[in-house]
Amino acid sequence: MGRWKLKNNKKGITLIALVITIIVLLILAGITIATLTGENGILTKAMEAGTKQEYAQLKEELELEILNIQTNKISNGEDFTREDLQDLSNIGAEMENYGIPAEGEYKDHYFEIDENYRVTIIGKLQGEKPKITGEVMTTGIVDIGGTVEIKVTATIGQGSISSIEATNGAVLKQDISVTEKVYEVNANGTYYFKARADNGRSATVAVEINNIIETPKIEVKDITPSRLTIQVTNDYAEGMVTEYRYYLNGTVRNTGTTNKEYRVTGLAEEREYTDIYVEAIMDDVTLKSNVVTATTKEEVMEIVWTNDTNANRTIDGAEATYQNPIIPVGFSAVNTEDAIWNKEKGTLSQWNNGLVIKDIANGNEFVWVPVDGTNVTYERWCTVGYSYTACKEVASTSGLDLANNVTTYGGFWIARYEAGLPMTVDQTTASATIRDVLEKPLSIAGAVPWNFISYNNSKVNAENMYVNEYVQSGLINGTQWDTIMKWIQSGGQNLKSEQWGNHNNSSVILRGGNCAYVSTNNGANWINATETTKGITQMIKTGASNGTREKNIYDIAGNVWEYTCEMYSNYPIIRGSGFNDNNTTYPVEYRNYTGPTTPAFNIGFRANLYIK
Repeated sequence: MGRWKLKNNKKGITLIALVITIIVLLILAGITIATLTGENGILTKAMEAGTKQEYAQLKEELELEILNIQTNKISNGEDFTREDLQDLSNIGAEMENYGIPAEGEYKDHYFEIDENYRVTIIGKLQGEKPKITGEVMTTGIVDIGGTVEIKVTATIGQGSISSIEATNGAVLKQDISVTEKVYEVNANGTYYFKARADNGRSATVAVEINNIIETPKIEVKDITPSRLTIQVTNDYAEGMVTEYRYYLNGTVRNTGTTNKEYRVTGLAEEREYTDIYVEAIMDDVTLKSNVVTATTKEEVMEIVWTNDTNANRTIDGAEATYQNPIIPVGFSAVNTEDAIWNKEKGTLSQWNNGLVIKDIANGNEFVWVPVDGTNVTYERWCTVGYSYTACKEVASTSGLDLANNVTTYGGFWIARYEAGLPMTVDQTTASATIRDVLEKPLSIAGAVPWNFISYNNSKVNAENMYVNEYVQSGLINGTQWDTIMKWIQSGGQNLKSEQWGNHNNSSVILRGGNCAYVSTNNGANWINATETTKGITQMIKTGASNGTREKNIYDIAGNVWEYTCEMYSNYPIIRGSGFNDNNTTYPVEYRNYTGPTTPAFNIGFRANLYIK
């Protein structure tokens, strides 16, 4: 047998080949990774593209909202400012400042806004964002010069707060800790506070301050002989002031109003008034205005035209109307502070303020009561006290159709003053024995009111005041009194106002001169005075106070009751109330009655004038 050798034909990898293979694979893997993740790798490029797309999306959202904010401002007629960028909060953006560039955070990205309101996304924020709150500690109203405290607190869940800072004017008052501080400010506005965390992130809070209020300012305007207007100016928000209180001579004249203007009436001419100011009442504070002084003017009654012809006529010769009244022969048209005549065209005169005529011979004055038939009608209507429905009219002047007379001429003339005692009657004895006589009354300022006279003698005296071919006088009747009430009421006067008339619950300022006299014994003796006070029962001379004047008619409210040609059963009706009465109980429109033959200390009368 021959010798034979077993032969192995298996092929295997050598160690060297294995090493070479691994090296090749590693080289290929490196090339692949570099291709995917390197600086220019596929994955890197894809990530950069995604970031750019995300930035572009955020930029577009922010710039679109900025455009919306600008458009809304312009459409509302307002200017757009960088502070309006705070409205980016509408889409969740938080502004840190509004400078150039403005800075803020949006969807965990930090951004800047340049001077042209173009947005640049700076980068993605890392870590937790801190939280910051601002609390106004000083509540209520703070006067100018005071300060408001603001407490600022910052927190963060992971990490720590590194600082809190005020970004626009608030002053640090108390450094409690790194996470809590108290600031103070001395002006209204929006204050911004920024909290920073150790991870570099920040948060801002805006705190609005609007309770630092400047004291109100006043000025006095429209000064006349008997009134002035106090005007308040301020920039308070609507509803902030609950009440204004107006002061004159340091005494409150008007309360319970939110009107920023008050017309003080009933003042004396050529009188200096001091301590004029206003208090603005708010929820938690009362602010006092500046204090001013004002002097009223001298009252000048100017005769602008005299009817010295032989016929009654209007001032411009045109047809008589409620706007253009007849001026009787022997009378002059007189300008007052309230009612100015216009002789070129009568209808342009201030006919609704109480035009005045004056008797050339004796100075008696009368006021025109215009009856337009719409706002003011010639009719009885007052029901306070004894209603007109329970009373009947009495002919005040025989031979005249009064209603037709009023319709024909558009109104009637009423004595400007309550009947004054003529000098032919004893001025110093206040009794029926002396004063209940027949004589012609006066309608002038500064006369002694004719009291202690019976109804019958009042009626006869009123009718005898003027009897000629041009005019006829008479005693005012109930229809005329009610018509005057409607006219006064249509001008805005409250018929029950305590500021109008001489009553025991009112205060009147005397005009001065011959008018500045008061009597405490029913008109027998008179004391020169400067001012009466509330609660003191005193009679005053006719026209003694501008506070008793309305529509240029004096003393129709208070001082003495006045007889009218109206009866309740067989008892004469008296109107207007007296100096010893409370006008809340007995307002000027009140119908009362008295005995027909019982003269009294607090009852007088008033005449009127009819054109023939």
